[in-house]
Amino acid sequence: NDSPEVLEIEEVTGFPGCIIEGYTRKIPPGLTGKISTLMLTDSRGGEEIAGTIRARTNDGDRPEIAIDASLLVKAFASLSPYRIWLKGSASQDLVATSIVIPNEDYPFTITGIKTRRGVGFTTSSREIESEGRRGYEITVRNTRKKVGSYQDVLFVQTDHSARPEFKIRIEGRIRE
Repeated sequence: NDSPEVLEIEEVTGFPGCIIEGYTRKIPPGLTGKISTLMLTDSRGGEEIAGTIRARTNDGDRPEIAIDASLLVKAFASLSPYRIWLKGSASQDLVATSIVIPNEDYPFTITGIKTRRGVGFTTSSREIESEGRRGYEITVRNTRKKVGSYQDVLFVQTDHSARPEFKIRIEGRIRE
């Protein structure tokens, strides 16, 4: 704050993919404030997240502070699909897979799979080769017999220090 008065930040807004976690509400003269954000990078590997963060102030000469922000999200792996859907009758054998191909810059081995709840399905994984590259096939099999919907998350464990875990979402829609 380069003015002689306290600068009050009245409201801060983000943009799609950017969540405002907090900000300094009053900045005394000569001091600086802080805006904390969270950038949502799930399923955005290889994309750029960009936009403008806007802070509304009490300063008549500067009623809005605009901050351009961008983040290039590195692709750790290719996931196809990113979300696993299990849709159908409870009497059917509902099985779906996701193919995981490590990015050449981030080679990893899958060391395990954890779940948020782990109810209504089983999981397995196996190493495969896809287009001449080592990858993994993660299989999810519905075990739920009750009609209804469920959601869960697979937390795929890796041996790579840059990304020891990544997520695959599961959606189940079971009918009679």
